[in-house]
Amino acid sequence: MLKLIFIHIPKTAGSTIFELLKRNFDSHEIIKFNKHLFNVHPQKDRAEILLNVITSDTKVLHGHFTFQDLRLVIHNYPDAKIITFIRKPVDRVISNYKFFKKRILIGKAKKRQSFRVNESLMEYARRYNSRNRMSNILDGVKLSDLYFLGFFENIEPDIKSLFNRLNLKSESIPIINENRLVKNSDISVSRFQYALLYLLNYRDVVLYRRALRLKN
Repeated sequence: MLKLIFIHIPKTAGSTIFELLKRNFDSHEIIKFNKHLFNVHPQKDRAEILLNVITSDTKVLHGHFTFQDLRLVIHNYPDAKIITFIRKPVDRVISNYKFFKKRILIGKAKKRQSFRVNESLMEYARRYNSRNRMSNILDGVKLSDLYFLGFFENIEPDIKSLFNRLNLKSESIPIINENRLVKNSDISVSRFQYALLYLLNYRDVVLYRRALRLKN
């Protein structure tokens, strides 16, 4: 029976949390959803695709899906605990840009994206799909209804708090997907650019502030 649903917002330590969950559940009990399944079956409803990956053994569903994608899963498993982590919006965009650049440099990006190898941070950030990703992913959710909402900036205490609530082990928190290829020192962000990144992701800023008020 499905117990936990982890909505993995990019660059919020979701991979680290997945590794910890793997230490607490057998491999057949935990599913890391491959979002490319949405593209393999474009004619199917995303919510239906997501529901169909769950088996009778599944206890944990983890992956890059939206709250809206979960509507059938939530309907069929109303007692499953929904969890996610968020991050300061501008920092998250910069980290996502670094990850995007790394994937191009090591040849893991889609072929149609290879021409973007010299794309600047601001060019990346202006793209529609790069903006307000947290609020787009969590669209429709009431933050207070989440079982747990963690913060990347408080990652270790929040992970320990979450796993304690779940009665799971969280010793030796691993560092996953650390970007050693594209460093912070490789990216210069002026005050003007920072302000523009802030405006481009204003809905995420509002979401983050609302989450902080809820936590406090």
